[in-house]
Amino acid sequence: MAIDHVINYLCEPKDQLTTQGILMRLKGRDQADRIIQLFRDAGDDRPPEEMGFEFTRSAADGDEETAIIKVSEVQAASAQLDPLAHHCEGCPANVQGKPFGCFGRIGYPISDQAERWLLLQLPLPEQAPLVWTLLQQNLRDLNQHSQQVQAVRQSGNIFEGEGNPRRKLGEIALSGDNVFYFLFMQGHIIPSRAAVTLLFFDAIPRNIDATDMFKLAPAPADVKQRYPLLITEGVDDDRTVTEIKAFLRALYTAWRLNVDLLLDT
Repeated sequence: MAIDHVINYLCEPKDQLTTQGILMRLKGRDQADRIIQLFRDAGDDRPPEEMGFEFTRSAADGDEETAIIKVSEVQAASAQLDPLAHHCEGCPANVQGKPFGCFGRIGYPISDQAERWLLLQLPLPEQAPLVWTLLQQNLRDLNQHSQQVQAVRQSGNIFEGEGNPRRKLGEIALSGDNVFYFLFMQGHIIPSRAAVTLLFFDAIPRNIDATDMFKLAPAPADVKQRYPLLITEGVDDDRTVTEIKAFLRALYTAWRLNVDLLLDT
């Protein structure tokens, strides 16, 4: 389980296999590799053609259907990616610098360290008053809808920590639920929301005036000079923090290219 994200930049692989088709093949390749490794760790040396796993699917009427999927079939479908991988070389959306590098994911569970890191990126009023005011304007909506996250948190599968970390920002207080809803539960991220998100989480410089605030979408031609990406790796970053930073890099790239960042949660 994961939050999958992809920069919606049109290209030959997406034209041939569709965005969803590529995503399913990437997921399948990862799943096949993990299953093979599980067999190998258990001392099973059978070829992939003789390996399989159960897949349960819920139908529209609520019934569940279980099928046996052969690892070799998943590998064959995933192999359709290989002849198209060369299109990714030099692609402006290839933020990861590898085949299909416009696709990324944040694995579950979300760590407590990552939730607290995100809260710490948010602005204090004295640090960035304009951005803080914009965040304050969003708070009522965040408080109303982030209640949806509470049930998700109680399931015990999505978040590592049982609590809901909070941070006081001047007159307002935000929680991990607020942040998760804002980032991942409002659908695909269009360029205007991407710019605001990058400002909120200190991913681009905040020293802008009100006039510039309303000129962030589409991104200006000199975006790399005026608004360089500020995200850097940390020696103490855990898996989730690393993946969230990669998500912010993908969001920056989508904003710079004036395309949506698609989310599949």
